[in-house]
Amino acid sequence: MNIQKVLHTYDSMFGKYSLEEAEQYLSEQIQCAMQEEDDSALITLLNELIGLMRDTFQEEKALAYCEELKKLIVNFNLAGTEAEATSLQNIGNAYRAFGRYEDSLACFEKVESAYEKLLDDGDYRYASLYNNWGLLYQETGDWEKAVAVLKKSLKKIDAMPEFETERATTRVNLANSLLQLCSAEKNIEDPDRKKLLSEAKEQIETALKLYEKNGGKDSHYSAALAVMADFLAMEGKVLPAAEYYQRSLLDTERHFGKNENYLRVFEKYEKLRKENPAVRWKTNLERSEEFYETCGKKMIHSHFAEYEDRIAVGMFGEGSDCFGYDDYISADHDYAPGFLMLVTKEDYRLFGEKLQTEYEKLLEEHGLNAGSRNFLDLRRGVKTIN
Repeated sequence: MNIQKVLHTYDSMFGKYSLEEAEQYLSEQIQCAMQEEDDSALITLLNELIGLMRDTFQEEKALAYCEELKKLIVNFNLAGTEAEATSLQNIGNAYRAFGRYEDSLACFEKVESAYEKLLDDGDYRYASLYNNWGLLYQETGDWEKAVAVLKKSLKKIDAMPEFETERATTRVNLANSLLQLCSAEKNIEDPDRKKLLSEAKEQIETALKLYEKNGGKDSHYSAALAVMADFLAMEGKVLPAAEYYQRSLLDTERHFGKNENYLRVFEKYEKLRKENPAVRWKTNLERSEEFYETCGKKMIHSHFAEYEDRIAVGMFGEGSDCFGYDDYISADHDYAPGFLMLVTKEDYRLFGEKLQTEYEKLLEEHGLNAGSRNFLDLRRGVKTIN
């Protein structure tokens, strides 16, 4: 089995296929690996499936796959190997997600002991372990230990500039722990609190920049948006906080649906909205106008300067969002920023196809997934008029 090809196909499914289809794909590939007696691929795919079950909060399935993976480690005589350590880290992360904290801690301690025997000090897997360990301390509310172990992770991962996404993710987790430490510890002196908040701001701003270098397409980007919202709310910057919460909700739903993380962020947003009458949901019409003003206008001017006065831009046609009637409930279907560009049939022959291509590139660059939004793509982009 070409496991790298399988994993690449699996990674490319997010945002284009449902989570059920991704799960089905992994299950089918596991059956193929069993038929081909490819033990290495089987273990890799089981680890991926456990991660998916964890991220989609399917506890019963996740824990069942953990037990299956542990049996395979024994059957394949993998005790003391890197494969066992990697699997145990993933199993420990699943235990953490579903409240089995002591089991999770035992896994992480065993993994650290194995890594000290098997790996060089600068190996990436240390950073991954400490990041997951930090999440365990977050779950148990031990924010000081969370900050300490996440800083160990950050020190490791910052020595590896090629791992940009991982550097961003660790910073999000660290910033969140710093903010929670500020909230939980009532006896922190004011200067120390300001120092913690300043550090949290630095970490989350850096994380957002790292994610946005790739157009914000990573599935963890929504968590970074939520932590920035938390920071702004603590600073009393209500309207910017609400905007970041809204963006986080939209991004979370795009990747995972309205899962538990979505509901947690939505509760924070609703609390902020109820306490501050000025906070309201920004409509898709407003978002689309911002998208055009900040990105679309530049794209048209850069590539089609000689034609830009012959392109009419707006958002109209089918869909309640064209009238500004949408709210957060509307975001569950056919919902994302975009705009229409009207040209004559003659102009379409001159540059219409290229304009559509550049528009789709713009969507892709900003994580808006051109070609995967069903009916929405039929309502936006380049259209002709008489």
